[in-house]
Amino acid sequence: MAEKSCQKMNANLASVHSLEEDEFVQRMILQENPYNPATWIGGSDCQQDNVWLWSNGKDSAFRNYCENQLQEHGCILSNYRKTTCWVNQDCSLYQAYVCAFTV
Repeated sequence: MAEKSCQKMNANLASVHSLEEDEFVQRMILQENPYNPATWIGGSDCQQDNVWLWSNGKDSAFRNYCENQLQEHGCILSNYRKTTCWVNQDCSLYQAYVCAFTV
């Protein structure tokens, strides 16, 4: 649902390819939504189990999963429980999301 909302604005859920990008997205999330910061970003393995891609179709070697977080089927939440790492959750959960536009 979040990705479709972004696509309606000619965007995709945010993809993160470096620590600097991850920190930027985290700061933006916490600035806009400090009380419930768990927010969808664009990573998932929905196309093929255990093959993680960003919703814009790009791959990245950068990962920031929380310790002991299994990379199970699902989508990626950033800032889950106010942490600075990622967790996998059922993609149908209602959460805030971050869209990214190409400029």
